[in-house]
Amino acid sequence: MNRHTKTKLVEFEVPSGRFCVVHIDLIGPLSPSRGNIYCLTCIDRFSNWMEGIPLDNISTDTVARAFYSNWIARFGTPHKLITDRGTQFRSETLQTLSKICGIKLQHTTAYHPACNGKVERLHKTLKTALKAHNNLSWIDTLPTVLLGLRTAIQEDNNHSIEQIVYGECLRLPGECFSEPSIRTASESFANNLQKQMETVGRRTTRRNSSRHIFVNKDLQNCSHVFQRIDRVEKQLESPYEGPFPVIERKDKYFTINIEGKHVNVSLDRLKPAYILAEDNPKGTTTDHNKLQTSDNKPDLTQKQSRTGRTIRLPV
Repeated sequence: MNRHTKTKLVEFEVPSGRFCVVHIDLIGPLSPSRGNIYCLTCIDRFSNWMEGIPLDNISTDTVARAFYSNWIARFGTPHKLITDRGTQFRSETLQTLSKICGIKLQHTTAYHPACNGKVERLHKTLKTALKAHNNLSWIDTLPTVLLGLRTAIQEDNNHSIEQIVYGECLRLPGECFSEPSIRTASESFANNLQKQMETVGRRTTRRNSSRHIFVNKDLQNCSHVFQRIDRVEKQLESPYEGPFPVIERKDKYFTINIEGKHVNVSLDRLKPAYILAEDNPKGTTTDHNKLQTSDNKPDLTQKQSRTGRTIRLPV
């Protein structure tokens, strides 16, 4: 029980272009700033272009309206939208918006933030940058922080986010360079931008961390599994619950039956359960019957663990 499953990190397929695959999430509650205590974060997987949208509440209608007004209206409809399993993202409102716009909505598995790691890393960067300004009004600092992130050179492709999106560098506050005398025709600019985008598209994603991989081989053929409890545990509470029957197996998650519901659970939260057969063919004698005493009373020195293994207690 002390060694947890750790599967190999799977690399996302590089999207075909900008704003095709988008990750969104929520930050908050934060310190109140102009009546806003939440922030909807959005990031494009291809270009890493990010947006931070202040919100005064996180109702389903507010979140859906903010994403449509601040992202879809500016960058168009993405092919795929990746979110966690928050109630705002699993609501009927966002489901309807996705159907109308033709967006494939994909939710991560529970208690597994690595599935949405793109936006989770953005949260860490944003919070660190906002703290550096030492300003209680984070809503005033947020645009400057986003501008700095968009104009910074990325290590994995040696391009800034602004260059990938616009094809050239943005003018930053304080720059005193004169306007270039040579003007580029729009057609020539478009051709150069297309060549740059082809170069960026062939880049490889840099892996940010390494991990020790451990996957129990019995997970491939076991009928039941235990699920790790990732919420706050009580004292002396078992770290796993179950066992639960396995319905379907995928490379990174299993579909298991929890109280009659089919739930997708990350493989990193599962362990195989060893279940002994309860029913025996007629005419055969079970080991339990052999261990009974002459007065037909069961042997109390033996019991079974949760995994079905026989435990002999000291006499």
